[in-house]
Amino acid sequence: MNKQTLGILVASVLASASVTAAPVANLKINGDIKPPTCTVNGGDQADLIYNLGAVSPSVIPQSAGYNGLPRVTNTLTVDCDAATYLTFKATDTYQNPFIQPPGMNINVSATAFNLVDVNAPDKTIGGISYMWSKIKADGKEAYLSRANDGTNDNGTWNSGIYIVKDATIGWTKTQQKFVDPSNLDLISAKEFSASINNITIKNYGWSATYILSKDELEKQSVDISDGIDYTSNVMLTFNFGV
Repeated sequence: MNKQTLGILVASVLASASVTAAPVANLKINGDIKPPTCTVNGGDQADLIYNLGAVSPSVIPQSAGYNGLPRVTNTLTVDCDAATYLTFKATDTYQNPFIQPPGMNINVSATAFNLVDVNAPDKTIGGISYMWSKIKADGKEAYLSRANDGTNDNGTWNSGIYIVKDATIGWTKTQQKFVDPSNLDLISAKEFSASINNITIKNYGWSATYILSKDELEKQSVDISDGIDYTSNVMLTFNFGV
């Protein structure tokens, strides 16, 4: 009788074990594909101010350009909530015709954004050019490269680190210059940064940041005897890719 009872109990235990569910682990993925939302220096729009200071009318040469404006550097940072490719184009808000004074190389027209009289913005009083350095993508060293669609860019004169008007410029894995926009070797990241400074390098007697001579200003009926306020505005329009 005792042996029979034990056999029944063992059978009951085995049957119970066979219907117990095994533990399960699921590897689940969460994510989405969406157009990124980006901020520039912490906001939807940022102003990078280049304060070039005051210049006395007496220091402006009569027939040569004034090359004494200072070099100023600002940091541009673009933060996005999704990994993306990022490019931009630089447009001159003041679409005055380029003034080529005596001795200035015509190729400067590709990079010189207009300095204008605040009270008469149709009058150009000088020009300013920009270059980039310290390029990073997600905190790692990267490059800014320029495509071949800029205004008056012949592909040889201007340095590969200069901002050319209306050219497609993007963060890339390798350094490129004057390539088709579709051939830019773009890098994917969430955070993009670059230092941008105005250029004060001189060529043919002209700094890349300059005020026109008194002779050239007089041709436009610009009277600086009592002083004028001048300004410039370059708009960087960003795109996610080319």
